[in-house]
Amino acid sequence: MARILVVLNEGNEGAVAALAELGPFLAEEEHEMAVCPARELPSCLLDEAPPVEAADLIVVLGGDGTILRTARVAERLGAPMLGINFGHLGFLANPCEQGVETMVQAALDGQAEVERRTNLWVEVADDGGMRRCFALNEVVVRSAAGRIVDFALDIDDGHVARMRADGMVVATATGSTAYALSAGGPLVSPAFPGLVVVPVAPHTLTSRAICTESADVVDVVLDGQYGEDEVAVFLDGDVLPVRGRLHRVRVHAGTRPTELLRLVEVNFYKRIAGVFFH
Repeated sequence: MARILVVLNEGNEGAVAALAELGPFLAEEEHEMAVCPARELPSCLLDEAPPVEAADLIVVLGGDGTILRTARVAERLGAPMLGINFGHLGFLANPCEQGVETMVQAALDGQAEVERRTNLWVEVADDGGMRRCFALNEVVVRSAAGRIVDFALDIDDGHVARMRADGMVVATATGSTAYALSAGGPLVSPAFPGLVVVPVAPHTLTSRAICTESADVVDVVLDGQYGEDEVAVFLDGDVLPVRGRLHRVRVHAGTRPTELLRLVEVNFYKRIAGVFFH
């Protein structure tokens, strides 16, 4: 018997219908199922996360956005995620072609390929102290008031540059196809273990994206003059309120990768060719 946590995008009719099929199937197979609506998923804050009951498998009925938020739970549980796509793009989820019962049973039988994705641990230091956060795609430090931000970029305790820009994106390979891409960053294979650092609308002709080694630490350092109404910090699209003045955002790869289960072989380069080049 396995314990399965199902995360449901309640606003998606297809996902709701899939849960109605999955529940009786799991009960018949004598598996234990718990359901978590996506709106009840925890925030990105690691230290303030509520306790989560153990699970052998997390099934996500939704799209990539739901999977990104569910990754916070997977980090706490150390459990793999089987995403079943009821969204749009579906970079992280499996297409729902075989039926949810068949897909979940295949995952339980060990027939899925495990993709181990680098994630981010983020330390945000402001006037309120330091908070630890988690993200699978990216952390973004950017202007909240439409003005240019001055900041320093340090990598592995070495000063790289002082920049004026709208902001900075620090992404994983998984997040390279999201905000980092729109800011001019590279498309990076999901197997890449390092980080991707991309300035947002830099006010210079010499700025470039940087790909780091897996153990490197990236620091975005502000000089203390920007308050909560002037800069913002986003983690996988969710805003983290700034308390007083923002001083530093430190980013490094997590110690344990996020595990995504694949039931259909997906070639990254064929996928990006179809989505971005045609």
